[in-house]
Amino acid sequence: MPAYTTRVELLDAAADYTALTGFMQQAGFVDFIVDDQNQKYTLPTGEYFSHGELSIIDVCANAEWAAKQTGGKFRMFVTEGGNRSWVGLDAVNPV
Repeated sequence: MPAYTTRVELLDAAADYTALTGFMQQAGFVDFIVDDQNQKYTLPTGEYFSHGELSIIDVCANAEWAAKQTGGKFRMFVTEGGNRSWVGLDAVNPV
């Protein structure tokens, strides 16, 4: 099943990433990743994860819908791939 990382940058000085995250969740995205031990880690602000049977074009369209709901200008970047590495992400409810 394809996995996607999507980065949305809100360009308005008063950008509301809390609202964006809510809209992204409605569109099927989460703002965390899970490691091999099932520990969740919060992604950087404006970064989202999704997986499923959608094409990268569909994922981009879903993220675009969510970003448009904020009412501001934005830019975004979607990548497909399952391999990830990270440093310094905060654990959600650490084990």
